[in-house]
Amino acid sequence: ELEEITIIYQFKHLESSIKQVFGLNASVRVEDELVYKGGKLWLDTLLVPLRDNLGKICQILGVARDITQLKSIEQSLRKTQGQLRQREKLLRLTLEQAPIGIVTCDLSGNFLHFNPAFSQILGYSSQDLKQMSWEHITETNDLQLQENYYQKLLAGEVRSFQLENCYQRQDGTKIQGIIRVALIRDAKGSPM
Repeated sequence: ELEEITIIYQFKHLESSIKQVFGLNASVRVEDELVYKGGKLWLDTLLVPLRDNLGKICQILGVARDITQLKSIEQSLRKTQGQLRQREKLLRLTLEQAPIGIVTCDLSGNFLHFNPAFSQILGYSSQDLKQMSWEHITETNDLQLQENYYQKLLAGEVRSFQLENCYQRQDGTKIQGIIRVALIRDAKGSPM
């Protein structure tokens, strides 16, 4: 049966897809690249078996649509996703290996994410810090000033602030540190 089919253009998967129609005795959908003298096209093709009076497949109807532009977009998207993954990896490594403490907090000041340097500077384990906030490590006098600036930040009066504060390490010793605080906002400008 297949000997009667003549393929004029070079498809990569058409012949095997036609064999599938006969083997499965059902319709088959295939995305295939058509290579012809002037170039290449991507086609999304539905191969439907047509049957004679006895139910035997006598012909195959193929309905195809050009998806070349879609494939080009998919390829660009894959490339962009790969670049984004590389940038994300670079950013993650930068944060992990930075010699300064970097921390992300929720709006209540609870530590959400922090790098190893932050943990090392304060002498707390990662597990301990996940249960803590700025309130736990900042001296009371400094905490009030920090809270005042934080409220200005939330109100949009300042975009960021910097303070020198006294912090208490896990072993009880006190260290001076400079914090720089900026608020992360969503696309609508609301604090996150």
